[in-house]
Amino acid sequence: MKKQALVLFLALIHFAATGCGNSGQEAKQPSVEQAPAPAGYSGTVAETMNAAGYTYVLLDTDGGKIWFAGPECTVKVGEKLNIRPGLKKTNFTSKTFNRTFETIYFVESLVAAPGSKAVCSVPSIHSSKGSTPAPLEGSSRAAAPAPAGIDFAGIKKPAGGKTIAEIFMEKKALAGKSIALRGKVVKFSPDIMGKNWVHVQDGTGAAGTNDLTVTTLNTAKAGDSVLVEGLVAVDKDFGYGYKYDVLIDNATLKTE
Repeated sequence: MKKQALVLFLALIHFAATGCGNSGQEAKQPSVEQAPAPAGYSGTVAETMNAAGYTYVLLDTDGGKIWFAGPECTVKVGEKLNIRPGLKKTNFTSKTFNRTFETIYFVESLVAAPGSKAVCSVPSIHSSKGSTPAPLEGSSRAAAPAPAGIDFAGIKKPAGGKTIAEIFMEKKALAGKSIALRGKVVKFSPDIMGKNWVHVQDGTGAAGTNDLTVTTLNTAKAGDSVLVEGLVAVDKDFGYGYKYDVLIDNATLKTE
């Protein structure tokens, strides 16, 4: 299945719930290239750690030890996994772990080998039944519900700006243009594909048009009131679950 390469960090995910914090932007942007197409990788987990909705594993394969990151799951050192090829990233620096991975593959799923006790059997989009994987962090299929207690009353759109509902409604006309919007952060996921991924809502729109994803190097936390300025990207498909009808990319995010 063909997927577009990224020029940014994540795939991922990690887009699932919470992970380790990130107080600043990455020190070094990774180079990205599409992985070659071997049938897959099998091996024993030599090291593992979780962060920002991803599980990282160092897999000891017949060809040597290789780093992978996929949707967060439960796996222990010594477990056996089967992993399909994914997005290859070189010189990826993670501030979450304060380390640089010379080579790492971001993949759709980490699948437990037969007999393994690892809870990592997320179905792959390559399965014969045509099933899809759990959405990666930041994916349009992983819209963030508003945390309890966040009040959207009184949010005023900036002068010359748009509401989130208007951005979805006018997305084709706005594509490629710089816009401003005001809202509240309902989810913040750091250190994903070299950026921070933010879900913003302002109380406008219905299900599917009320939650806008923003990529930025700025930081925030759930509940913060923010002013967002950035370029509107439409039908953005990064591959591996990162597909958006509309996205504000490389935005400036200011906490108010």
